Amino acid sequence: LPPGLPPDAAEALAEKKKRTEELEALKRDFQETPPAGPLVNLCLSVDQAKAVLAFVDCLAAQASGKKDAANCAAADTRGNGLSALTHLGQVAHQTFALTAARGRGKSAALGLAVAAAVAYDYTNIFVSAPSPENVKTLFEFVVKGLTALGLKEHLDFSVSREDPGLAAAAHASHSSGVSSSENNSSRGGASRLITGVEVHRSHKQKVTFVSPHEREGLGHADLLVIDEAASIPLPIVKSLFGPYVVLLSSTIHGYEGTGRALSLKLIQDLKQNKLSSLSNNPKGGFLARTLKQLTLTTPIRYSVGDGVEAWLHDLLCLDATDPPKLSDAALPPASKCDLYLVDRDALFSFHEASEAFLHNLLSLFVSSHYKNSPNDLMLMADAPAHLLFALLPPVDERTATVPDIYCAVQVEILLCKSRTLQ
Repeated sequence: LPPGLPPDAAEALAEKKKRTEELEALKRDFQETPPAGPLVNLCLSVDQAKAVLAFVDCLAAQASGKKDAANCAAADTRGNGLSALTHLGQVAHQTFALTAARGRGKSAALGLAVAAAVAYDYTNIFVSAPSPENVKTLFEFVVKGLTALGLKEHLDFSVSREDPGLAAAAHASHSSGVSSSENNSSRGGASRLITGVEVHRSHKQKVTFVSPHEREGLGHADLLVIDEAASIPLPIVKSLFGPYVVLLSSTIHGYEGTGRALSLKLIQDLKQNKLSSLSNNPKGGFLARTLKQLTLTTPIRYSVGDGVEAWLHDLLCLDATDPPKLSDAALPPASKCDLYLVDRDALFSFHEASEAFLHNLLSLFVSSHYKNSPNDLMLMADAPAHLLFALLPPVDERTATVPDIYCAVQVEILLCKSRTLQ
């Protein structure tokens, strides 16, 4: 390490060196193991590489189970084939939940997993997200993964692309039940979004983007990948589950990716075996879904310990994820409380007490709503039509403590054209 570095910087560089060496060792270990080796070679962190390997193991197990079940069913009609199908169903009902902060490589890991699924002869692979733009990185790494595995675009696979505006319009029309058609072949450009990949090397395999509202198209799915799952209404996410492996990801860095809904509700249901899917058993019935959780901690967008990431985290109050603790004083009756219009100039004045009040305010919003984003903070700060109200207990002006917030409301005044209401 260079001499004279501050302790924090020296520690960060040492940690980065350690992780880099571990990643290189992992790449060497799997160098001669397709399809894992070429895909791991594209990873930029140990966390990401281990996630890809976990995905590959699951996909390989299901692919092997399908062959075993088919062989048993063909060779034995006395029940062993049925047992093999039951085992296959248990593998097929696995759910992988990949969570991390922003910039850790979740979408890229999912894209490489899809490339592995193609290598294992999965025929119908579906990718879902709130919008086609959410899976831009995922599809880019599907293509990179296929290329790393030796496939050539135009020769072994073709890519469907749409203009961002047209893709969003098609997504919106599907969500509202209105049909639409697009011609993807007449316009080009690097800015167009990938919405599908068709592989035709040995047999036809398709990777297709589907709106979360298009669950009726999943009847023949072999694999479903859901990116930014917690940004989709929870009942819709649950309705997408079926007799196939589900890989899903979400951002849980503070309140930014709305991943709290995923971690608090969906994952909890999966842990408690509350979710089940129609099994592959010919006799019918349902099998409980099993859950495996993966977390990416090593940043890729930033260096380990990068001060810019910490500054951004602090600026956007991304640690405001838990409800603020109330003081030990007894709760007063509602008739003794007062509803205040919050002065935003004071709220964003950089005063220590104002910062604490803002943090408590955001914590209350995030812990109760689960759907806040940094955009809400921006609107809260300077949108002319947005007002903040807070219900506070009786305030003793002789004390310097920050008052508890019992209730807070962010209100939008429609058709407001100026800041006169402030």
